[in-house]
Amino acid sequence: MNYLITTLCPKKCPYCFFPSQQKGTISDMTLETFIECFEHQCKISLGIRRRVALLGGEPTVAKSFKDIVGFITNNLFRVNNFLIFSNLSGVENVKWLAQQCFEDIEFVMIWNSTGLSSYAHTLRKKVYDSLEILKKAKIKITASITMEYHQEVKDFEYLIDAKRNYNISNIRFALDTGSLPEFRTKSNTVFQVLRFLQDNEFSIGIDGCGSPALNIFNQAQIKDMLKINGIDIHCGGSAGIDILPDGTCIPCMPYLSYTGQRPKLTDLKSLDDLKEFYGFTPRTKMLCPAHENIARLNMLSLKKD
Repeated sequence: MNYLITTLCPKKCPYCFFPSQQKGTISDMTLETFIECFEHQCKISLGIRRRVALLGGEPTVAKSFKDIVGFITNNLFRVNNFLIFSNLSGVENVKWLAQQCFEDIEFVMIWNSTGLSSYAHTLRKKVYDSLEILKKAKIKITASITMEYHQEVKDFEYLIDAKRNYNISNIRFALDTGSLPEFRTKSNTVFQVLRFLQDNEFSIGIDGCGSPALNIFNQAQIKDMLKINGIDIHCGGSAGIDILPDGTCIPCMPYLSYTGQRPKLTDLKSLDDLKEFYGFTPRTKMLCPAHENIARLNMLSLKKD
């Protein structure tokens, strides 16, 4: 499950799922709320892969960051996968994390579409400082990039330096889902970017939240994409309930725009209760379109040869 532990963030990414009217209205998740939701997650997810991811906003600027991370690391025997999705702007918390020598944490670094070049100077320095800290601590970093429809291969050359300077070799790749019509004529460019990453020996994962954009390609094009060596279509493909700072929950990020009353995670007896609350039909097996599409890609991958 994804825990959105704060609504605060120093960046203003154009493809951010968090509606501007909600930012700053809920503030930070308390440790008490996190523990309550985590215990309930363990209760209703028996037999299901327990994944805990911290998101925001920017999780490293949350006041409760240290307390929540400390609790998780003391309960790692109950967790299969622990990730922090971050733009690394909370340098003091990143430094604290590195000093704890938490080896079982994976940072998913949220890059702007052109790397750090468009960041304000003070923010750019904070991110570089955090990258140096994590590099020295040998904490694994995955770069999460969102391709915008106007971009070409040259716009991703900054990743070469990221790999050389900070040992970043894993990429979570997504398309900007807000520009699907424009992408319809850009399939060849997408393939070129993926092959560029492959040629430079990056491991590539198709990000679950960006995979609905793959619906713009026909099956033949998707099969060509699947022929790229080392591409992982399972990346981000597990059920991802998103828990907001107040303990309410939604089935996936696009539902942040939902204006009605949201259920508290602790009020759910099963994952089916969440699907019923948001009006999913009984035939819907997945909690969001991204996961439905990941399943479709998995079927195609079995036939790619």
